[in-house]
Amino acid sequence: SGDIISNLALRVDTLEQQATDSAATVWTVLNATDSAAAASDAARLASTETQLSTLRSQVDSLSREALAKWDQLSTFNSQLISTASDTAMLKNILESPLFTSLTASQSAGLQLALEQLDVHDATVSGTLAVTGRTLLADVGITGNLNIGLLSITGLDSCSPLDKGELEGISCASINTLSGPLKLQSDGLNGLDILNGKIAIDTKGNITTQGEITAKKINIDTTDTLSASLGEGTIPVGSSSAVIETTTVTAKSRIFLTPKTKITVPLSVTSQTAGNSFKVETVTPVSQNVKFNWWIVN
Repeated sequence: SGDIISNLALRVDTLEQQATDSAATVWTVLNATDSAAAASDAARLASTETQLSTLRSQVDSLSREALAKWDQLSTFNSQLISTASDTAMLKNILESPLFTSLTASQSAGLQLALEQLDVHDATVSGTLAVTGRTLLADVGITGNLNIGLLSITGLDSCSPLDKGELEGISCASINTLSGPLKLQSDGLNGLDILNGKIAIDTKGNITTQGEITAKKINIDTTDTLSASLGEGTIPVGSSSAVIETTTVTAKSRIFLTPKTKITVPLSVTSQTAGNSFKVETVTPVSQNVKFNWWIVN
């Protein structure tokens, strides 16, 4: 662009000189010759001035384009300098003793600390080790997840107990490598399972909307004042016994099972919520009558 502008500028200067000479010639001719020759020279002068004006317009246009190209060239040059600087820095890092002195085994365990890394997409085909805190948004894991002693398997085969309706369906599992799996170990909130079908509150009370199937039910009777199962006695010569327990309510179902042979039935004749219930016979018994009782609310 610079050479073109220089050539055009030279041509403009030449034409200006020609125009000046032609003007002088015209005036000379006007003074010395006839009007026809003067008119011819004047026409040539006008043509020269037209060419001069056109060339000036071309020079101005090329000057503007050259300035624009120069700005683009300056920007590209700055980018080139920055890229060269980054390349030189990377080359220095790769050629530094940190890399050149590493053995194969040391290279496998190398941890390169970066102050800040901003990446849009990344694929790691090997092992990614993060020793600091990691903040993630949505995470998809196609394999297993191990957190300390906790192991979560997203794709697992169903156990024999799961067969039947789950035949041919993959299962998932959560396990611990040591000790029991703790849920809500702080005890601040309860558990909601199957969208409310099974609920456990902070006191350990279990509520289920379905059936309970068990081989055996063990009832804790260590606290006799709040037990729901126990043993009572109607003493000889008496016809009643009062069983104290806070478990009983006004709507409790109380089941009695005599442990002594008797000819009269045992009946629950009264029950006071949160306090006690009373067991009676029609007539006084002739011996101590022992019986088991079970409260179902």
